[in-house]
Amino acid sequence: MGMGNYNVVVSNGGSGTITFIDGRRNRVIKTLRVGENPFRLKATFNQELLYVGNQGSNTVSVVRLSDKKLIKTIPVGVRPFDIEVTLKGVTYVSNSGSNTVTAIRQSDNKVLKTIPVGKKPKDIIGEVTVTATGPEIVANFGSNTLSVIGFPDLNVIKVIRRGVGKGPFLIKGDGPTEPVRSLYVLNNLSNDVSVLNVQTLKITKVIKVGRGPRDIEFHPDGVQAYVSNARSGTLSVIDRRKGRVIDRIQVGKRPIDMEFSPDGKLLYVPNAGSNTVSIVDTIKRKVIKEISVGRKPTNLTISPDGRWIYITNTGSKTVSVISARSQRVAKTVRVGRNPREVAIVAR
Repeated sequence: MGMGNYNVVVSNGGSGTITFIDGRRNRVIKTLRVGENPFRLKATFNQELLYVGNQGSNTVSVVRLSDKKLIKTIPVGVRPFDIEVTLKGVTYVSNSGSNTVTAIRQSDNKVLKTIPVGKKPKDIIGEVTVTATGPEIVANFGSNTLSVIGFPDLNVIKVIRRGVGKGPFLIKGDGPTEPVRSLYVLNNLSNDVSVLNVQTLKITKVIKVGRGPRDIEFHPDGVQAYVSNARSGTLSVIDRRKGRVIDRIQVGKRPIDMEFSPDGKLLYVPNAGSNTVSIVDTIKRKVIKEISVGRKPTNLTISPDGRWIYITNTGSKTVSVISARSQRVAKTVRVGRNPREVAIVAR
């Protein structure tokens, strides 16, 4: 996606809609009704389809991106949380209210199987091994375990308990491309990060961070990882080679999501509790600017060219568009009620 050759899509939890914003002009071009309380947004790799998880209606909406039309509604489990689109031709949905994962065949969007996992499954990640048929890893928040789902049988082949902390919430691979060597599991209730070797499927390290870790981002230098600690109002900086925290950065209240600028020099952090975005200089490892945005900023994404930062303001029915050049809010876009996730898709 080149300069301006993209759209921004926002899930509006309180409106039962998604909003499309033109990336060239930063204005709304379409609002589409989906299910109740839409949350997660995931596009297929070819940018043909967008999957929307509807937590209030226990469904996944399938949207064709070329004409922005709803083409199918798929019943899944209770309170779908995460969606993982894979190159295996299968899309996985974690259902936090029914302790299951739904496997959907992408070619016809039919449910292949409903897979029992642990309690309150949250994040799911896949294709992390050296083969495209690698397993999916599911973080079970309520049972303090990871479920490993094999392919093509779509059965749980292993449950990982040792080394997993309390409230595993989010899983991310250790680099911008796959395959990865390690997965980092954020344990929201025990305030630590478990490092999982994807070959042995064993936890090799547990790193203490701040209170309530919610997101982790890996710096392009391949060494540093930043963890947002929602209950501490801090970022923990991890040296991955040393396997420990080397710095702590105070930001605003309730930092949740984060994203690096394309060159890795800056880190943008929305603070849901202080209605600001912190800009962190990653060389000096300190906050260089605080930008006031709407109420309860929670999620962000950055345009492919790095010019614009899009922030969902859950309490304001708006998206703040920050100019990377001026480091100011250039535009405030009105969307639906309770905007939650924001993502970049092809035009």
